[in-house]
Amino acid sequence: MRKQSRRAYQTLLNLLSLSALICSACTAPSPEPDVQLMPSGGAGGGAVEMADQEAGEAPTAGEMPTAGEMPTAGETPTAGETPTAGEMPIAGETPTAGETPTAGETPTAGEMPIAGETPTAGEIPIAGVIGEPEPEPEPEPEPESSELIPEETISVPIAEPPPPVDLPHRPRRRLNLDQLDRAIEQSVGLPWTETSRGRQIRSLSVLSDTLGKPDFIAQTVEDLSPSALFLKFLDDAARSVCVERVELDLASQSGLGEPTEWSGEDWGPLWGEGVPGALSATEVEARIHALMIRFHGHEPTSAEDARVAYWRWLFETSSFVSDAPETPWVALCVAMITHPDFYSY
Repeated sequence: MRKQSRRAYQTLLNLLSLSALICSACTAPSPEPDVQLMPSGGAGGGAVEMADQEAGEAPTAGEMPTAGEMPTAGETPTAGETPTAGEMPIAGETPTAGETPTAGETPTAGEMPIAGETPTAGEIPIAGVIGEPEPEPEPEPEPESSELIPEETISVPIAEPPPPVDLPHRPRRRLNLDQLDRAIEQSVGLPWTETSRGRQIRSLSVLSDTLGKPDFIAQTVEDLSPSALFLKFLDDAARSVCVERVELDLASQSGLGEPTEWSGEDWGPLWGEGVPGALSATEVEARIHALMIRFHGHEPTSAEDARVAYWRWLFETSSFVSDAPETPWVALCVAMITHPDFYSY
């Protein structure tokens, strides 16, 4: 800041000196030249000499200004002078501290280049300056030796072979009403009937229109879907025939009832020849096997068959519902009729 103030003050003094010099040159009368005639034999041969210029006149072109004078346009300041604003410094000179080199100058070592200039070798570029080098990507750290897995410890698991695929088969189909009526009669020994005007009528014949049996007037194709309405009437039929069969078997064993003429094949009582509540676990297991063949046509392979375990669980849990010894057998009869293995094939 002090250096700039000194420069401004020096420039002001130079301007004042130049203005005073110009004013004195304009107002002073032009001096008449002192002409002397030289003898013909003297030096100069009659040449006319001009008088010395008066003190204070402006130097002519090509002369060096004295100390403190402002050089005119095109002149070069002498050594030791400080160039004013807008002047071109002499080649080889170094600008003072705090100065900014003008356009076209090459900054010295340690200076910051101006925006738009190309920095020289060794200089630090400013952000946004043309030629800014891109930052080099940082190298990824190499894994430590402890994290490397030896090749001999790598093992590829081999998948187990897939299980064999079953051969394709057709979807299961539901029995129609005529087939279902005969299946119930053959399995239980009794048809599902109801009394109407003093005579027995098969209930499935009465419900044929409701359950989708075709009449060949409004409908020609029978609905064989296991709908909720079909399962509801199938459950009613199972409860009706199973309860009636157990009552007839109990009356026949006690000798209170008359012998029953079975319309279907007589399989005997559901629990066999013994008393319902006095069978051992082995006898119950044997009767479950017989009922599976009787209702579903499945012969279990062993006592550990999943289907046998399911029916055994149903028999044991049903015995806790009622103290009547025939209750588990009624439950088995109803469950086997409403099972899909009974009404579908």
